Amino acid sequence: MDIHATDQENVTIVFINGEVDASTSEALQDAFTALLVQGKNRLVADLTKLAYMSSAGFRVILATMKEARAQGGDLRLSAVQGNVERMLNLSGFTKFIKSYPNLDAAVNSYQS
Repeated sequence: MDIHATDQENVTIVFINGEVDASTSEALQDAFTALLVQGKNRLVADLTKLAYMSSAGFRVILATMKEARAQGGDLRLSAVQGNVERMLNLSGFTKFIKSYPNLDAAVNSYQS
């Protein structure tokens, strides 16, 4: 798994590439926590290159979303692909987390 973040228009984009499972979810949590500690609470997770996410990864997404919202921000998803999208739908995550078809739409959603 590879994680890197960049800022765009007062939004922090976190690019998550590869697979998130029990052995990599802690690194993802650490990356999100570091951003939240810096006050970066308007987050977009770009999942264009995410091939797989286990329940451990979904827990990280949920915890990060809750903490970002507690700080007055949010975590939004962009470009969710294939199996990850199907699991988000099956698990009911799409009922409470905002997901956008592409990065521009997700970033621009904060301007609305």
